[in-house]
Amino acid sequence: MKEFAQLLQSFKFPWLKFVRLEENNNTVIFEIQFLAKPNSKKEYLKIKDEILICSIQEKPVDGEANAGFIAFFANELDVAKSDVGIIRGLKGKSKTIQITMSETKSRSWNQRIEYVKHFLLLLEQEKA
Repeated sequence: MKEFAQLLQSFKFPWLKFVRLEENNNTVIFEIQFLAKPNSKKEYLKIKDEILICSIQEKPVDGEANAGFIAFFANELDVAKSDVGIIRGLKGKSKTIQITMSETKSRSWNQRIEYVKHFLLLLEQEKA
């Protein structure tokens, strides 16, 4: 798990922030800041001018879009929706989500780390 925390810290994205490693309960916490684009025709994630942009189809009505962003990132990072929460920007276009990854018996920790690594490496390639 320490290696995963170091990996997160090694990526130099302005929108990715390693928060902390809780060794006592095998948990890594990190944040992703993004520009929200709800009500889009197609879903995508891209980087433009060092800003992460997330586009989803849900409309910004009655929390549908926020739920959509949580589901989108949970799916991309292979974590449970309950492990993803919007901590800033509930009503705005600039949002910050916090991801809490804990080692569980039902899911392989190494496989979950590989999903996140793959996700970040794809974004790093797009940035280049």
